[in-house]
Parts: sequence; structure tokens; C-alpha cells
Amino acid sequence: MSKIEVTEIIPSEGTNTDLSLDGKGSGKVAVQDAMTVAGKAEFDSDVCVSGNSILVGNLTVGGTTTIGGATSIAGALSVGGATNLASTLTVTGKAEFDDDVCVSGDSVLIGSLTASGQAYPTAGSLWSGRNMVINGEMKINERGTQTGISSNTYTLDRWQLQAAGAGRCTISQSTEVPNNNFVVSAKIDVTTADTSIGATDLQVFTQRLEGTTISRLGLGTASAKAFSVSFWVRSTKTGTFCVSIRNPSGTRSIASEYTISSSNTWEHKKINFAGDTSGTYNTNTSEGFGLNFVLLAGTDYDDKTADTWESNTDFSTANQVNAFDSTSNEFYITGVQLEVGESTPFEHELLTETLQKCMRYYEQGNFAMRVSGTIVRTGQAFTGRKRAAPTVNVYYSSDKTTAGVINVSNTSSTGWGEGSNTNFWNMEKNTGSNGDGVDYNCFWTAESEL
Repeated sequence: MSKIEVTEIIPSEGTNTDLSLDGKGSGKVAVQDAMTVAGKAEFDSDVCVSGNSILVGNLTVGGTTTIGGATSIAGALSVGGATNLASTLTVTGKAEFDDDVCVSGDSVLIGSLTASGQAYPTAGSLWSGRNMVINGEMKINERGTQTGISSNTYTLDRWQLQAAGAGRCTISQSTEVPNNNFVVSAKIDVTTADTSIGATDLQVFTQRLEGTTISRLGLGTASAKAFSVSFWVRSTKTGTFCVSIRNPSGTRSIASEYTISSSNTWEHKKINFAGDTSGTYNTNTSEGFGLNFVLLAGTDYDDKTADTWESNTDFSTANQVNAFDSTSNEFYITGVQLEVGESTPFEHELLTETLQKCMRYYEQGNFAMRVSGTIVRTGQAFTGRKRAAPTVNVYYSSDKTTAGVINVSNTSSTGWGEGSNTNFWNMEKNTGSNGDGVDYNCFWTAESEL
């Protein structure tokens, strides 16, 4: 069949004539029965089909689309106006709508869906468990504010600052947020600047994801899936920053650059990563990989090629700015999401859900008792089952400064007998004469981080 280009096609009323185009249709189309197009269809105006519509190629419509029967499109669908479908819509390619979409029947999309510039998943539930990051909106902060950080330190739950060099900072939970959808963020406040970066200097805000969590990505296999990271960020320092993924052995990593354009202004970022078909990634309860937000990287860590999986231990490209060059610098982040495919709206969850997830890795509590004699024996079940048998510490003071001390007079940390598994902990200590008749109000922590 040859190519047909017309200004308007309207079959005679009452004839129920089918419209069959092997090429391109242009203009206004009104069809009382079925429409079948084998090639590419482009219409600058409205399209109205009373019967079924079958399109083997692409469909582009500039106006309103109204179809009374089922619609099946094997290629891409792009509609500039409103779309009204009385029956089923099936699209095997990419669907983009600039206006409202109303489908009275079922809608099946094999490709990707973009609405108002936001991508949506086309497989699985939009709302259940797609975010692999725990505490991405920074609601849980069991350890409290961490000050003067000089080495690797856990801060807000599941988040660790990897730190080396002269720079120091305070990390706290802040009420500075990008919009009303969030209530808190993580704040990194530089308290000691690092203006002369050594080769091994590093400041990276990291979450280590468990292998059981990232196993859905299939990394290290031929079927590795692409994934995305999205987040809200605000920084005093502008310029090029890096987000990187790094397996625990440091043998596979990738870094992607993003730009902070305006100082002290919230910006939303979306970064796509290709799936890595090489390397080794744990899929058990140990670390699968680390998600790293880089603030400073010395020359031992800044030799990445952007958006390329490589076999090295680097965290960033050489373009990474030094966000620790002034004590005036602050860095805020919230709404962190890592998911299969392109980024979708942030997955908010109940505070109790997030807390339960965090307790798999860290939990704290307290107990009170009176000792008769010289032996202290006690134990407690964990609120949340741990990833692995945790390290348990017991403290007399709520600031948890010295582990192994359970009263003021007994300052020795020797003689402890501690045991724990993923469900509970117990301890025994000979307190000597100092313990007899003493009331104990103690605090404990259980850590099973990656």
C-alpha cells in the first residue's frame, strides 16, 4: 500500500466503513467502526474511533483521543490532549500523555509510563517495598547527634559517615525540609575544615544495603537490572557532587555526577545506573553494596569515570567538590530512594515500619533491678530480630560513654559474661561487695550493622 496524507478523513455516516492505513495518517479522523494502522499514525487534531483500534506501529495524536472499543498498540503511544477509552488499552511500547487519561476498561502497559514528567513502574505495585533504602526520610535517629566525627561513625539509623583526614563535622536530625511531604532531614555541619586534602582523605555519607535486599537487581549476572537513586539535597557548597555504588570488597564500583546549582536551596535529583553484569555481589545477610553520597575525596578515591562500572576502590570522579573547605558549609539530605528501573515518587511509610526495619541493625533500651548478693544476672528479648548476633554493651549512664560499667562504685569492666543471638541478650557480672543491695538503672545497645 502507498502512503496516504490527508487533511480530514470522515467515512460516510451510517456506512460503518473501516479505516485501514499502511502508512501515515495526518489530520482529523472520525471512524464509526474499527481502525487498523500497520505503520506510523500521526494526527494533528482529534481522533475518534467508535470501534476497536489496532495499531502495529507508533501513534502520535496532537488533540483529543476518544476510542469506544479496545485499543492495542504494539509501538509507542504519545498523546498531546486528553485520552478517553471506553474499553481496554494495551501498549507494548512507551506511553506518554500530556493531559488527562481515562480508561474505562483494563490498562496494560508492557513498556514505560511517564505522566507529567514523572516515570511510574509498569510491573509490580507502585506502593509496596520498592525503596531499598531504609530510613531514607531520616525519621529514625536512635543514637542522637554525633559530634566531632573523625572516623567511620554511625549517625542517623542505617547511615554512616566514612571519615578520614582533618575534616570534622556534626551530624544531626534537622527540621529543614524541602516541602511538606517531609518532616526531617539529615544535617552535616562542618566544624573543622579540610582545606589541604590528603590522598586518603574522605568524607562520604553511606548506607550499606544488605545482600538480601539488593538481590532483586541481579548484579553480577547477565540479567542485571538497571536501577535509580533519587533524593532531595541542599548544600552551602555548589558544583559537582558524586553518588556512587561500591561492593564491599571494593572490586566493583560506579559513580555518577550531579550538580548543585544554588547555594542553600533544596534541589531534587534523579540518577540512573546501568546494571552491572560483572563482579560479585553478596545476596545473603551480609553487605550487598554501599550507597555513597560523596562530600570530599582525596586522590586515592577520585579517579572514577562517570557512569561506568569499574574494578577499583574509588568513590568519585575528579570533578567532586570539597564540601569540607569551610566551617560555614552545611549539607542536608532527605527522601533518598533506590529502586529497580527509573525513579518514582518517594515511598513514604509509617514511622513504626521504618523503626522496625532499623531495629534489625541497631536497638537500644534500658533495665532496672536491685541486686541481692554479689552477682548481676539479667537478659532481655529484642524488640526487633537482628540481622546477626549483635554486639551488646551495657552502660550505667544514659550518655553511653563507657561500656561495661553498671554502677558508680564498680568502675571495672572486667568479669562480664555476655551472650546474645538474633532474638535476645543476657549478661552476668560479679559485682563484689559493691553490688549487694544496689539498685541498678542501666542502659544497653545492640548493634548488628553491616
